[in-house]
Amino acid sequence: MTQELEQRFCAARRDYIASRFSRMNPRQLEAVLTTEGPLLLLAGAGSGKTTVLIHRIANLIRYGCASDSTEVPPDAVPEDIDFLEEQAKYPTEEGVQRADALCALRPAAPWSILAITFTNKAAAEMRTRIRVLTGDNDTGYISTFHGFCVSVLQEDIHVVQYPKEFLVLDNADIDTMLAAVYEERGLTLKDMTFSKARDMIEVEKLLNRPDYCRDLIAMSVKDLEARYREATTPKDIIFYGYLYKAKQCFGLDYNDLIKFCLLYTSPSPRDAHE
Repeated sequence: MTQELEQRFCAARRDYIASRFSRMNPRQLEAVLTTEGPLLLLAGAGSGKTTVLIHRIANLIRYGCASDSTEVPPDAVPEDIDFLEEQAKYPTEEGVQRADALCALRPAAPWSILAITFTNKAAAEMRTRIRVLTGDNDTGYISTFHGFCVSVLQEDIHVVQYPKEFLVLDNADIDTMLAAVYEERGLTLKDMTFSKARDMIEVEKLLNRPDYCRDLIAMSVKDLEARYREATTPKDIIFYGYLYKAKQCFGLDYNDLIKFCLLYTSPSPRDAHE
């Protein structure tokens, strides 16, 4: 095939793939058809960012890198170009299977795609809509940030000496632990409300004690209890009391889920050097 025919084939392939996402506006379609390298979408609420993401995933699963590639199948013939050009302009149901086969170029396996969102509702909606677009029940890894971290930790948390059946702590669980700490150490809500205590613990973990996670893993329950009993200020009593109570039941709060994943999935300087 000549260079001119190869260019025609690539153009016809991209036009056909674009026709499969005809409901997108030009900028949305540009994002959907971009398969190589990083891509940042900046748009306001309700402008269709989730829709773009869903269609982009469907494009990767169905056509792989075809819309972004200049690679031409070695067995392509001029008649294929004519067919794709015609199918892009005047699509027919009977032509879809052949056109899809001509256009697919290393389609992505669903399990190789990771999509992270903020809420369980949004993740469930994305799965449903991708199934509709691809006709496949396998929609890849679509979850919330914390849900994905839980999945990772359930596979490998033994690396940091935690059981696979660790507990995920919500605010109610944290308040129960705080109530026990307050009762044991004679604190009252005048010292610090539970809401402020939760905020303080979060700030301490994220800003003031960024290495707390390593200490939490390295220290035994007895070590943490000793530090808790030795604490004298309400702030330290609450912080170390909470760590002690959480370690007792192998509980991780939402911040811990992310920190634990980052801690043991990031290479150490020595590993990176080697």
